[in-house]
Amino acid sequence: SLLSLGPNTNFLNGTLAPTLGEASDLTTLYLFDNYFTGEFPSQMGQLGHLETCLVYYNFLSSSLPSELGQLTMLVQFGMENNLLTGQIPSELGNMSKVQQFVLHSNSLSGTIPSELSRLQELSAIELSGNSLTGDFPVEMFWNNTHLLYLLVNDNYLQGNLSEAVSGLLSCLALEFSGNYITGSIPDALYQLSLLNEFIMSENLMS
Repeated sequence: SLLSLGPNTNFLNGTLAPTLGEASDLTTLYLFDNYFTGEFPSQMGQLGHLETCLVYYNFLSSSLPSELGQLTMLVQFGMENNLLTGQIPSELGNMSKVQQFVLHSNSLSGTIPSELSRLQELSAIELSGNSLTGDFPVEMFWNNTHLLYLLVNDNYLQGNLSEAVSGLLSCLALEFSGNYITGSIPDALYQLSLLNEFIMSENLMS
C-alpha cells in the first residue's frame, strides 16, 4: 500500500484529486513547490495515518476544510504561500499531535480560534501575512511547554499584550509586528529567559 507520495518541486498543475483521500495508509504527503490550483479536498481528512502534510508554494485558493481536524496523527502541517481564504476551522484544534502548524502568507481571515489551545505539542505556529482580526489571545498558549516560535506578524490583530506572555516560557521567537497592538510592553516579557527575538514594530504601542 502507498505510504509516501512526493511529487514535490515539479511543474505539476491542475486540481488535487479527491481520490487522494482513499490512500488510507499514507503517512507522508509532499506536494510543495508546484502549480496546483483550486481547493484542498475535504477527503484528505480521511487520511487517518498521515503524519506529514506539506503543500506550500502552490496556488490553492479555497478555504481550509474542517475535515482536516480528523488528522489526529499529523505532526507537520504546512500550507503556507498559497491563496487560501476563509477562516481557520476550529476543528483544527483536534490535531492533537501536530508540532508545526504553518499557514503564513495566505489570505485567511477571521479570528484565531481558541480551540488551537488544545495543540499542546506545538513547537511552531506561523500565521503571518494573512488578514486575521480580533484580539490575539496570548493566553491560549499559556500551558504549552513545547512552543518555540509564535509568529503572527502582518495581520489585523488588536488588543494589548498582557502579563500572560510570562507563560510562554519555552519561546525563542515572538513576532507581532504589523498589527494594531496597543498598550506597553508587559514586564512579564523580561521573565522569558530563552527568548532570542521579540519583534513588535509597526503597531500602536506607547
